[in-house]
Amino acid sequence: MIRDIRIRVRDYPRLEWSWRVDRLPSDADIKTKAGDDVGASLFLIFGRPGIFQPEPSTLVYAWTSAATPEGNIVVNPHHEGTVRTLVLRSGEAKLATWVTERRNLVEDFRLAFGRDPPEHAEAIAIWSDSDQSNQEVRAYYGKVVASSG
Repeated sequence: MIRDIRIRVRDYPRLEWSWRVDRLPSDADIKTKAGDDVGASLFLIFGRPGIFQPEPSTLVYAWTSAATPEGNIVVNPHHEGTVRTLVLRSGEAKLATWVTERRNLVEDFRLAFGRDPPEHAEAIAIWSDSDQSNQEVRAYYGKVVASSG
């Protein structure tokens, strides 16, 4: 699911949401094209792709298998130049439990890309994926809120 937004990230750098994963693709490894599956992820897309425009920078927060430890930043194997994933949850330790995340978009973008973010986030998406592993995935997402502090 994707939704158009327009968040001025310097004015609203705080992002908070809750999520719950009940079934996780245990064989997933988001560092590889063959294993690029997640239990849950939230995408912040900083721009809009177009015919004459490159893919926009995209910051992804993920809950994935234990193959990628929490805190890792992964260059997306399908979109190496534009998509970075910050692994917030890894493995089965908190399965079937609602977890609330609180993140700073500006700090996380700098950590992932090594530069300041563009002025606006243009879209947000939630994504659960198991097309590589063919395992059942079950995830739930709560409200996502951007705030100034």
